[in-house]
Amino acid sequence: MSDPSSTTSTTPAKKTLALDFDGVIHRYSKGWTTPGDCYDEPTAGFVEWLEKAEDAFDIVIVSSRLASVEGHKAVRQWLAKYGLERLRTSTDRPPAFLSIDDRAVMFTGNWEDYPMEVLLDFKPWTERPIAVGENVEEEAT
Repeated sequence: MSDPSSTTSTTPAKKTLALDFDGVIHRYSKGWTTPGDCYDEPTAGFVEWLEKAEDAFDIVIVSSRLASVEGHKAVRQWLAKYGLERLRTSTDRPPAFLSIDDRAVMFTGNWEDYPMEVLLDFKPWTERPIAVGENVEEEAT
């Protein structure tokens, strides 16, 4: 007879969701300054969205900013400031089920879908014109 306290959990492990820091969870309205300068608030709706996402995924925040001591400290302080210190961070993108990044395109399986002129003209969401009906946050004046 087996010991019930030694049984393994039947709950499946959550899939990993990798989230870029700058431009995805950190608003990043002024672009890059220094590794230690996390100057903006979270992007609109992120904190509320995260509550749902954490039920479904193992969240990992990824950023090249974390490679320096100054950047790592700044990101950890920023996360704590907004009550997000529970989130894991990594300089390397982990083997993830899915990634959300403001500077990426989804691969279609056809390299002809990526002409150089289109790639060279890429703009993250913070630099694109606002489309009618888009849910965007208003800039403070």
